[in-house]
Amino acid sequence: MAEPQYTIRSRRRPRIISLDVARGVMLVVSVLSASLVTSPLPSAFTHSPWYGAHFLDLVFPVFVTMSGVGFAFAYATRVRGVIVLRRSLVLILLGLGYTAVTTHTYNLADLRFTGVLQLYGVLAFAQGLLHWKIKTWRGWFRWTTLLVAALTALHAAWPPIVCGMDGLTQTCNPSLYLDVNVFGLRHIYKHGLAGHDPEGLISTLGALLSMSAGTTLGHLLLQARQTGKRPVQAVSFLLMYCATLGAGLSLFVEPFKRLWTPSFALLACVPALALVILFWMLLDKPGDDYPPYPPLALQPLQSLGKNSLFVYFGSHLFIAMVMYGSTPEHPAWPVIAAERIGFAPWGFAIICVFAWTLLAILLDRYKIYIRA
Repeated sequence: MAEPQYTIRSRRRPRIISLDVARGVMLVVSVLSASLVTSPLPSAFTHSPWYGAHFLDLVFPVFVTMSGVGFAFAYATRVRGVIVLRRSLVLILLGLGYTAVTTHTYNLADLRFTGVLQLYGVLAFAQGLLHWKIKTWRGWFRWTTLLVAALTALHAAWPPIVCGMDGLTQTCNPSLYLDVNVFGLRHIYKHGLAGHDPEGLISTLGALLSMSAGTTLGHLLLQARQTGKRPVQAVSFLLMYCATLGAGLSLFVEPFKRLWTPSFALLACVPALALVILFWMLLDKPGDDYPPYPPLALQPLQSLGKNSLFVYFGSHLFIAMVMYGSTPEHPAWPVIAAERIGFAPWGFAIICVFAWTLLAILLDRYKIYIRA
C-alpha cells in the first residue's frame, strides 16, 4: 500500500508548538554563547580548531536540524518555486551584506562569498527542490541514508586516493580543493590559509544531511497530525538511527564541525531531534486538536521560536558589529558593560538573553514575524 502524502488540515494551527518551544531553548543557548564578550571564555564556548567538536560547535547544527523540521511543515501542501528562489536569494544576499558589515570588507575583490547565511540560503533552496519529489517521511529517510553513504565515501576515499595518506587534514580534504577552485582564495574562509571553509561547499552537504534528518522527523509529526496517532516507534527509530549510525561512522570518518563530516552531522542532530520529540510528547496532541499555547512558563520560549531566524542571526550580527575593533587597550562598550555588571563572563550575556526574549515576546504580541 502506498504511503499517503500528509497535508495540514487545520489552517488555524499550521505550526506545532513543540517545535517553537524547542527552537526557543536553542536560541537561549545561541544568544548566550554569542554574547560572551569577555575573556577568557570557557573552552566549551570556543570553536574546535580542527578535529572534534566543542559545545559551541553544536549550536548551528541544532538550528539547522530544527529548521529541517520546520521546512517539512512549510512545504507540506505545495512548493512554490518563486518563493523558494526568492527566499534563497534573499538569504544569500543578506549573508554577503552580513559579511561585508561585520568584517568592514566592502571591496568585492576581497569579499568572502561563503558564510553561515549563504549556507542556510542554499539549504533552503535544496529543501524546496527536494520537496517537489520527496513527499513522505520514508522518502526523506531514504534520501538521508543515501546522503550519508555518499558523504562517507567522499571523506573516507579522499585522503588515500588524492593525497596518498590516511585521515582528513587541513592540507588534505575536499573542502580545501573544491572551495579554492570554485570561489578562489580571496573569497573563502581566511583566504584559504585555514585549509578549509567551515561554511563551504562540502560543509553545506553535511548541513543538508542534518537538515534532512530534521525534515524526516517533521514529516513524521505531520503524519501524527493527519492520522491522529503518534508514530512513536518510527520517531524512536529515527533518533536511534542517527545516534548509532553516527557513532559507528566515527570509526571511519572522525566527527568534526570544520568539514561537517557525516558522523558529525548525524550525532549533532541527535540533541535537536531529542528536544523536539520531548516537547512534542509533552505539549502536542495527535490530530488537529492542538492546544493554542504551551504552559505560561514556556510561552517566552515559544515567542523566541516563532522568530528564530531573526533572533539567531540578529543576535550574532549585533554582537559582531558592536565588538568590531575591540582591543584590550580600547575595549568596546559591551566589554566595559560586562566588567561593570560582573559575574564574568555570564552577566552581560544573561542580560542579552532577557533583552532578545523581551523583543521576541513584543514581536509575537503584535504578530510580527521576520522571515526570509
